[in-house]
Amino acid sequence: MEPDIKSRFLSAFFGLLMPSKCPICGKMLRFGEVCICDACLELCGTYKKCPFCSYPLPSEGFTHDCKLYGGLPFTGVFFIGEYEGTLKEAVKAMKFSNYSKLGIKLGLKLSEKIPFSGESNVLVPIPSSRNTRRQRGYNQAEIMAEAIAGRLGFCHLPEALIVKGKKKNQVGLSRGERETNMKGKMSSGRQFGLIGKKRAIIIDDVMTTGATLAEAHRVLKKSGAKEIYAAVAAIACS
Repeated sequence: MEPDIKSRFLSAFFGLLMPSKCPICGKMLRFGEVCICDACLELCGTYKKCPFCSYPLPSEGFTHDCKLYGGLPFTGVFFIGEYEGTLKEAVKAMKFSNYSKLGIKLGLKLSEKIPFSGESNVLVPIPSSRNTRRQRGYNQAEIMAEAIAGRLGFCHLPEALIVKGKKKNQVGLSRGERETNMKGKMSSGRQFGLIGKKRAIIIDDVMTTGATLAEAHRVLKKSGAKEIYAAVAAIACS
């Protein structure tokens, strides 16, 4: 079978298995569009000011020491945009409506914001608990990380961090409650030793207060990573 014919055949075959309508606008997906239409994906825009204090950012990543937020422990944070509108609906569909393939689309879009490439960079997705993975069937942060790794040539380490103990769902908790809920809830996994002196980038879907990412940073500091960044699909500014 010729490559072009084979590609069309596989696209049509997977089209039968995946939703045929965009979960955001409800329009029928065209040939080549997967899970979300190109128009809605394009609306998942960027944000060039600090979402907490509106300070103009030097790039499309959150890179300054925000006094209003209280300071972030990372070298920098990269993100697609604010957790609102089309981007919010896309993230919600990915997490709660079984549109796992949206993780690939959002991961590829997020990769455009990361100014690095090569195997000297490692991606560490925020791990999900056994219960969450059992209920959802996948970890959306891992799917996003896999897409980024493929695009930028990074090393993907989905088992560098693990969740230990039980924690409440973060939704609806205050900043202080989120920090208490996450404190001590992550530890090193079997791939932790592969980080070494490389640049580590933590991957998650949404950053609200940063409590989950900060806990991951606390553990990763022990790995000897040269720098630790975070990259998320969206930042919630409420």
